[in-house]
Amino acid sequence: MIKFVFGLFFNLFLFQANCNGVDNVKNQKVSADFAEVINQFSTQVQETFAKRYNAEVLAGDFGMLTWATKPTLEFEIVGPFTKKELRVILIESIEQLLVLINSNEKLRPFLKKYPYSPNEITIGISIVDKNKNTIYYPDIFSASFDRDKLYFHTLDKKNEYEYKTTEIEEYQTALKIVRDNIIN
Repeated sequence: MIKFVFGLFFNLFLFQANCNGVDNVKNQKVSADFAEVINQFSTQVQETFAKRYNAEVLAGDFGMLTWATKPTLEFEIVGPFTKKELRVILIESIEQLLVLINSNEKLRPFLKKYPYSPNEITIGISIVDKNKNTIYYPDIFSASFDRDKLYFHTLDKKNEYEYKTTEIEEYQTALKIVRDNIIN
């Protein structure tokens, strides 16, 4: 199922690239090579996060156009977790995804920019209970990282379409907290 989702995303992005004037004849080899590299990379990301966090990768935006701007990874883990625990998971996830991207020699020729930095990726984590049910306030429902900020959301059981609370931390502040806790 996950490979189907990745394949669907990839094909949609290739279609969009073709519609936006990509020269098919000149770029067929690049597209085929990129498809192979990105498929291998997405498998590596899935395996890494599944092993490290017992996570289920929900989506990874590994399309050609997205890699030019901002890779996105979303995964689901079984909780609940405290904010402190999720901060560590987010910081580790950011660092791990950057290592996977920046150390991949086969991927590098397809990247518009190298190396990627934290503010150029997005990570989303959904937290469910052991039965894969939604977690509600006071437990944290989702944690994410985007544009140098960490977000922690709780969900109101009475209104599932709005967050009950949202806490935001600057990336550098969160990184310092995590590093200081490792040292102590």
